[in-house]
Amino acid sequence: MTLNLGVTGRGGAGRNPDLSYALTWRATDRLSLSYASRPIRMDGSWSGLLDGRLRAELTLPRIPLPAGRGADCRMRVTLPDPTRDALVLSCGLRLTERLSLGVSAHAYASGVQRPWDPDYTYSATWKVTDRLRIGYGNYAANRFPWNRGDGPGAGLRDGTLSLTYDLSF
Repeated sequence: MTLNLGVTGRGGAGRNPDLSYALTWRATDRLSLSYASRPIRMDGSWSGLLDGRLRAELTLPRIPLPAGRGADCRMRVTLPDPTRDALVLSCGLRLTERLSLGVSAHAYASGVQRPWDPDYTYSATWKVTDRLRIGYGNYAANRFPWNRGDGPGAGLRDGTLSLTYDLSF
């Protein structure tokens, strides 16, 4: 069982950070079940504490690539109703010991995708030390050319920089 906690700060005076958490249970070597919260407002209301989603994630066989590399992929679906959210295929590739890239493709049931929901997302992570990582992730309304929505994202400007430090206790 794994618990991940995240705190997201917002710019501007008087804006409180958001808290999120994910609890993951590894059922088998390839199948995990997790409950991930939506951002919890830390303005005193604690709204969103139990407002999250249950998901199943299946680790797929490694995709061999040239130079002895390989892409690690996973498929994720929301439970108990997979049609309520996207079916997501995510793949990650370690380019060097410190730099890794990730990409995800999202497939929605008819009529489910909202203007801000992406067709794809991408990320890059630089491992500074064994515990410290700097990342960039673009989770905005990225759309494929054949699926332009009402509110497409602004591209690279809609990304997020993150600083992650792993604690052990």
